[in-house]
Amino acid sequence: MKHITDHSFLKKMTAVLLAGMLLLSTGALFAAAEEDTVYSRLLAIKAVYPDQYFYFTASGSACWSSSGSDCRLSAIPSRGGLPSGEEAASWEGWSCVGFARYVFYCVFGENFSAANKVSTPSLGDVIHTTGPGSDHCSVYLGEDSENWYVFDSNWGNGCGVRWEGKISKSKNTLHEVYHAKSYDSLPVGIVVQQPVNEEPTDPADETHNWIPGPVVLNATCAEEGEQIFTCSDCGEIKIDVIPTLEHTWDEGESDGDNTIIYTCTVCGAAKTEITEGRTGFTHKKEYEPGDVNRDGSVTASDARLALRYALGLDPLNTESRTFKLCDIDGDKLITSSDARAILRLAVGLNKD
Repeated sequence: MKHITDHSFLKKMTAVLLAGMLLLSTGALFAAAEEDTVYSRLLAIKAVYPDQYFYFTASGSACWSSSGSDCRLSAIPSRGGLPSGEEAASWEGWSCVGFARYVFYCVFGENFSAANKVSTPSLGDVIHTTGPGSDHCSVYLGEDSENWYVFDSNWGNGCGVRWEGKISKSKNTLHEVYHAKSYDSLPVGIVVQQPVNEEPTDPADETHNWIPGPVVLNATCAEEGEQIFTCSDCGEIKIDVIPTLEHTWDEGESDGDNTIIYTCTVCGAAKTEITEGRTGFTHKKEYEPGDVNRDGSVTASDARLALRYALGLDPLNTESRTFKLCDIDGDKLITSSDARAILRLAVGLNKD
């Protein structure tokens, strides 16, 4: 369970920013706060696209695709005095990339393509992080020894916006940092320190009258889901975890050694069953690398499936047969390079 609360300072600052937002002629957002800073401009964007799964999409509803038309940057309308995505877009982007480029333009009045690449991030910079099955762009807010804290939009929660979302340093690598050329023309401003306790306890929790809200992240057999609840008395919000689902097993295949191997059709997990004395199961087949759907041939459909696994759209167990069929280069990772290699196989470019 996660309780979502704001510091009183942030509430007051947000109210001031909401009342005073307007655009400079450069297109950068000016917040009529006590001082115009990088941080106050970020807070002004947060006032229009707050945390708690507000969606950076054309429709304002969840978009469960990393490249769907609803989360395309050029399709985002003007909201709350902010420019439209089309005004901000010098290069098309979807989901996390589109949101990062949009925030960069709103804060600094620069198209993302004009940014300098630097090695160390500062508040408001766009960072590009990579990891196993992860390729993400976000706006840097700060960091500690374990995480980078970011302002971002993530297709994994329907293109919902997160303020101070966490990116693990142990699981990801800082690949690139983009820094505005106009950065030094603005003071940085106040940056609220990260809380010491990630899961603060609420002594009054039992007194809340929680009303179920929307499911913002569907549970699968590989990952827990999340659902929003709101207290009807005080308006406090919490996010409850939805337990993982049961696996959906296929009919199973015999490995020829009195063992049947079942594979989950959702996440690719495998389980075995001793079948000594039982009959009626087909012998385990060998498939050509790249034949992800195991239909006997490598096609563009296999490349599409591999790309979905690479982008994290579908969960996949690293020990499953499907994972091994996707991992064309044998590096124990599923990446877009594997999907590309499978597509080349499908059209005959990699065949002698």
